[in-house]
Amino acid sequence: MVILLMATVVTVRGASLNDSFAAAADDRAALTPLIMEVSTVLPTLAQDEALALADRVAPFCRQLFYSNLPAADSSWVGLVTHRVAPGETPVAIARRYRCSVELIARLNADYDPRGLRIDQTLTVLDLATVPLEIIVSRSSYRMMLWRGSHLIGVFRCGLGRDRSPTPLGSTNVAMCVRNPEWRDPDTGKIFKPQDKGNVLGGYWIGFEHGPTAQFKGIGIHGFTAESSDVWLEKNGSHGCVRLTQEDISWVFDLIRPGIRVTIRE
Repeated sequence: MVILLMATVVTVRGASLNDSFAAAADDRAALTPLIMEVSTVLPTLAQDEALALADRVAPFCRQLFYSNLPAADSSWVGLVTHRVAPGETPVAIARRYRCSVELIARLNADYDPRGLRIDQTLTVLDLATVPLEIIVSRSSYRMMLWRGSHLIGVFRCGLGRDRSPTPLGSTNVAMCVRNPEWRDPDTGKIFKPQDKGNVLGGYWIGFEHGPTAQFKGIGIHGFTAESSDVWLEKNGSHGCVRLTQEDISWVFDLIRPGIRVTIRE
């Protein structure tokens, strides 16, 4: 009897999610309820089911959290309205919400950082009240961003090769550097930011070393040495998390030093 009840719950849940996805495909007002529903269901699923659902909702997360098109009731997932006060600058607003000026620009159409007006309203992602967390799954080659209990983004990634696996455990983001130098771990050669041999793709999100220094030299970055179909969802790095250029540009606008990072099997 219990088994039958559980099966019924799963069937009803699947039908409900299908309806929610269909609604969100046609109406941006349905995006927030979809994200909230998926965020609740996702942690309860087996790995294969969770992976399929995460991939399915990924483009809807991008629509909600990375575009300047309005969505109803989005304050439930952290997208709030800020009214510009006298003397406020984009940097001050971004600091208040622990987001970036680049993310504010993404979220607001016709945004001009040099022409803010008193009482102008801006959509911002509030990461001060509820901080962001990065969860990387080695077995599924996915990086997920969570704002508390709500899913913000899902990204396919490449991870560390067998002799230099991406370390398990938790740490924090130590730095976010645009156009960094890159030191080849194999040769020790240093490549300047614009050098063709610099494979980081213009982005470096470095981790704190951790109590046993297991995260020393580890971070999140783009990768330009090969086409993504060669390394995505594969083990090939020196331990870092590789993202496509499109994805790292979005992620970089979200991540700030101090954000928690957890890498799981």
